[in-house]
Amino acid sequence: MNVVFPSHVTVHETDVALAGNWTVVAFGPVDHGGVDGIRRALRTTMSVGPAARVGLRPDSGTRRWRYDPGAPLHAVREGSAITEDDYDTAMSQLLATHDPAEPLSITVRGDHVVFYMDHGLGDGQMIINLSHTLADADARNGIVPRWATAAQTRHPLAVAAMRCFGTDPRRLPRLLRSRIHPSIGVCGRKHAGGGSAGHGSTQTASTQAAPTAAGSPVEVVAAAATIECTRELARWRDDHRPGQSISILFFAALDAALRAEGLAVDDVAKVLFDVRRYLPPELTTLANLSAGIDVYLPDTTDTVLLSRQWRRIIDCGHPIANLMLVALRSKLARLRSARATDTLPPTAPDTIRLALSDMGRHARLNDIAFVGETQGSYRVMVAPASHGHITLTTARLRDSIRVAASFHSHVVDADTIRRALRAACSTPIAFLEAAASTAPVATNPAA
Repeated sequence: MNVVFPSHVTVHETDVALAGNWTVVAFGPVDHGGVDGIRRALRTTMSVGPAARVGLRPDSGTRRWRYDPGAPLHAVREGSAITEDDYDTAMSQLLATHDPAEPLSITVRGDHVVFYMDHGLGDGQMIINLSHTLADADARNGIVPRWATAAQTRHPLAVAAMRCFGTDPRRLPRLLRSRIHPSIGVCGRKHAGGGSAGHGSTQTASTQAAPTAAGSPVEVVAAAATIECTRELARWRDDHRPGQSISILFFAALDAALRAEGLAVDDVAKVLFDVRRYLPPELTTLANLSAGIDVYLPDTTDTVLLSRQWRRIIDCGHPIANLMLVALRSKLARLRSARATDTLPPTAPDTIRLALSDMGRHARLNDIAFVGETQGSYRVMVAPASHGHITLTTARLRDSIRVAASFHSHVVDADTIRRALRAACSTPIAFLEAAASTAPVATNPAA
């Protein structure tokens, strides 16, 4: 029996806020079944209807989005075969030639897959789910992916807020205090140009990535830390920074490598936090539920301080408050019928801000059925948070750290970023040890 699904569905305000942003992914080698196999996997996923989100048409002007399950099938194409060495070029080409009318477009490149997804369809979790499905033989053979039928909450942000603040009433006062008083007290570092990059405010700002301007060139540069290098970093962590996450250590190494190339890196960094951590274990959502928070981090070399700041942000419920404000601002913008547009050519900023999006070590990512003798490759490029941002997207694939940097080419030189990423991926410990030996003494009145 054929099921008739509604032509329009109501999405979350956080989805509306991110409509128009994008993510580009390249991975392989995998057995994807060619164009026909990809289409069969998509049909299977869409058999559950708009709940799987594939087939939705994001619109930043309304919460009522059209459901068009035929569109993704027409957006599957075949291109020339590539290898991992061609990922940067292939991703940039897809971004440059992509039809804005296609929220999801997939190109088969030999035994590799490159796809574009409008951020309105979902965040990092949706990206990993979709990546796994496109290489899943079960999906091609009619078995619906478990993620597409998992129990979802209709009001994820409200549930997260009630669970966070309702179960521990002390969190709300701590959140309010942390937004009024400094949470870190460290002097700003000097850049190569001699000026301090420190900003006066130590508060987290409730901001979200804005759609990038049409016609503004975006570059992508990527690198990977080998399994041996990643394991060596883990051993060094156990000996010198026990209890700290590999993600924070690697971010600190990337920051140090970029500064070593002479870039004036700002002391404010945008960090992405997954709000699903506040949901009950039995519930999830495919909607956008990640918060990009501007955090004052004047000394990323002090990874102990970084870890403490990360934990404070999570414990106080900052990501929830951030998303609530994002949703409110999105709704107010729609009520005013105002849309943000770039009316003037962007100018190069005095300092470069980093944005960190860490996809972590996701089980479904490691379950992708890569083929051949290689370990497999996976690369994600996220839209730069602004013209003055370098967005760093990291993912753990079988103990190997993969990082991609996306940025506007009029702001920074691609070769400079490439050198920094390769250096951080090949010798992260050297950057951490060098930074630790020259770091200023920090004070933390809020500790």
